[in-house]
Amino acid sequence: MNRFLVGATSVDITPELPAALVGQYYHRLAVTIHTRLYAQILAVEGRSGSAVFVACDLLAVPDEIVPQVREAVKALAPDFPVESILMSAIHTHTAPSLTRDHGSKTWGRDFDWTPSREDEQTPEAYAEGVVKNIAEGILRAWNSRRPAVFATGMDHVSISYNRRTVYTDQSAVMYGSTNRPDFLRMEGATDNSIHFMSFEDASDGSLIAAVVELACPAQVLEHHDYVAADYWADARRLLAERWGDQAVLIGLCGAAGDLSPRDLVQMARPETAMHSTAMYQEEGSLRIARRILDAFTTFMNHREIEEQPDVVHHCRVVRLPLWLVTEEEAAEARDAYQKQRALHARMADFTEQEAYALSISAGVVLRWELQQKTRDYPVEIHALRIGSAWMATNPFELFVEYADRIRSRMGGGNIFISQLTGGYQGYLPSAVAIEHKGYSALICNGMFGAEGGDRLVEETLSLLQSLQAKENSETRIA
Repeated sequence: MNRFLVGATSVDITPELPAALVGQYYHRLAVTIHTRLYAQILAVEGRSGSAVFVACDLLAVPDEIVPQVREAVKALAPDFPVESILMSAIHTHTAPSLTRDHGSKTWGRDFDWTPSREDEQTPEAYAEGVVKNIAEGILRAWNSRRPAVFATGMDHVSISYNRRTVYTDQSAVMYGSTNRPDFLRMEGATDNSIHFMSFEDASDGSLIAAVVELACPAQVLEHHDYVAADYWADARRLLAERWGDQAVLIGLCGAAGDLSPRDLVQMARPETAMHSTAMYQEEGSLRIARRILDAFTTFMNHREIEEQPDVVHHCRVVRLPLWLVTEEEAAEARDAYQKQRALHARMADFTEQEAYALSISAGVVLRWELQQKTRDYPVEIHALRIGSAWMATNPFELFVEYADRIRSRMGGGNIFISQLTGGYQGYLPSAVAIEHKGYSALICNGMFGAEGGDRLVEETLSLLQSLQAKENSETRIA
């Protein structure tokens, strides 16, 4: 007997104002709401397992928040399969943090959250409401499950571009100008694939939920000082106009650590001069949303409903090797940090460039201290098979090279890669990026280097192949 049940809901996670926004080295205090923030929730159950997707309008979901949500669900429903919950973030830079140490985890304690106003919402207060609302929303989605039909597919659309610019001295700069005589090339590839799942009510054909994965962070509006869900808010509105308010849109960010929604070759100007262009404004956000909905509409017009889809879900905590520093590097960084920190008494007085330099030296010192205790670090990864679609998750801002390696070694198929899922461990840069250095490829930007990336690829393939083996075994039995 086929058993494929689906439920979905959306819960509001907009902060109380004023609230500090995260994602830049300088302070931004939001006192207005451009679009409200939501957690989009989808519960899927098949004969062999279940999955609950929670896609949050946040920069990231901190490691400690994931177990808090699972514990809150367990407290409300002791028999709930909380191991099936996958929490992810769209990576908007116009949302608050859920913890005080979002920046200080790798940048040093100088970057702990500190209020600029007495009435500013604290990360703890925000997190308490978010955890409660999401836990209740998960149960609503789960309890609303009903028989559904499923389709999946993929297409290509020009939305993201490589954002690391390489110069003739072999250095790289994120968002570096290409309008320079020493511009050599963009550092890496991009990923123009867009992946879809549709879940429709088996009785009336209404769209319950859509899953869309594309390798592009929600960073069109990243320098604004209001609360916003970036282009995903526009995409949801367009989806509702076409398929009804009941349809939930699960937006997943593919491997996009070195990607952004801006074509730096066509823009060809310094980053500050880019801020006035469409791709930093509401116009650019709507442009991307329209491309997503156009592609999704094409998919829906040609979708093929799958017979008897199933859900298989494996989760594993793996320990990846830390990116290590030498004693000499730590000593140099310690000296540099002391000189840099002496520039100003208050962190509020540091310029963006001064704060960036301080984070680099502090990050090396922190890594030296951590590696005295351990040489590896745990991360949560998931592998799923829903119908004929595959999915692999990771908690990084993952450079696209690693997703390419996973997909190619799987030998094809419709493979979703969901980064920023199951916690947050910063950037995971490629070996080439580490050679070129620059922001996103430094110790202060994440826990792991290329060795960790290589291991992640192998562990992810192992987990995906365990699903493949299960599928092959069931086929032989049938």
